[in-house]
Amino acid sequence: MPKAAEFTDVEKGAVIGLREAGWTFIAIGKYRVEG
Repeated sequence: MPKAAEFTDVEKGAVIGLREAGWTFIAIGKYRVEG
C-alpha cells in the first residue's frame, strides 16, 4: 500500500475536495437547524 507521502496530486485533490464537501454539508446542516 502507498504511504501518505506517496499520494498523487489527484489523490490529494480528491481528499481535499471531500474535506471541503464535508465542511459544506456541515454548514448546510447548521443552516437548516438554525433556520
